[in-house]
Amino acid sequence: MQQPQLVRLESVGSVRTLTLNRPERRNAIIPEMIDRIWETLDQLEADPSARVLVLRGEGSAFCTGADISWMQQSGERGSLPSGPHDFAQLLRRLSGFPKPTIARVHGVTVGGGCGLAAVCDLVVASTSATFALSEVKLGLVPAMISPYLIQRMGPIHARDCFITGRRFDGVEAVRLGLADRCVDDAQLDTVIDELAEQLIGSGPQAIGLCKELCAAIPSMSATEVDAYTVSVIEQAKASPEGQEGMIAFLEKRKPSWAS
Repeated sequence: MQQPQLVRLESVGSVRTLTLNRPERRNAIIPEMIDRIWETLDQLEADPSARVLVLRGEGSAFCTGADISWMQQSGERGSLPSGPHDFAQLLRRLSGFPKPTIARVHGVTVGGGCGLAAVCDLVVASTSATFALSEVKLGLVPAMISPYLIQRMGPIHARDCFITGRRFDGVEAVRLGLADRCVDDAQLDTVIDELAEQLIGSGPQAIGLCKELCAAIPSMSATEVDAYTVSVIEQAKASPEGQEGMIAFLEKRKPSWAS
């Protein structure tokens, strides 16, 4: 009997949708899923026709984090061989992925699922979404996801959610900084389609450089920032993409990537 796909990739125009596909376990993460996601990212990074990545979950949940059965069995053996390290590497890769990413969050989103959302560039939550960083309720901690949640939410909000493990909805997720938008369930896909269209209208290389700016600048000194930002704009304006964008503006037409 053929095993179901743990992740599914669908294409519509320039948009690729990666679906976590363990609905019977509310898309809880196991090592094999991490491998499949990593392979899909390899594929998308090498495909110039793939311009936007949407991450979503099948069924009633976006993602409930690490599969607790696997975690318990691994802990019982005295070690967590590769899963946590691999998940940490996956989060880092998604955070620095050169193409824009959108998390489509509905239903239950817990622990590592919040981490997967946090590393995406844009997070759109439905009004029915429920978030929780509930690791402490299990005697665990949100260790690997913490850098990205602290970056998104700030240390005060992150500490609140980490130590209480409380649940909160999409509206509060926006207030806390974990989500960028909260919309009615019926509007979720429409809003994501609109965001994807906006992203496709922007230079793909410029988007990648913007992501690099956001990652690099916070840790730089003022002198380093000046040198770095000057080099980035020089690189952008001298590139074929930058030249095409400026010429298209002067000629009052759409640039090639948006046509």
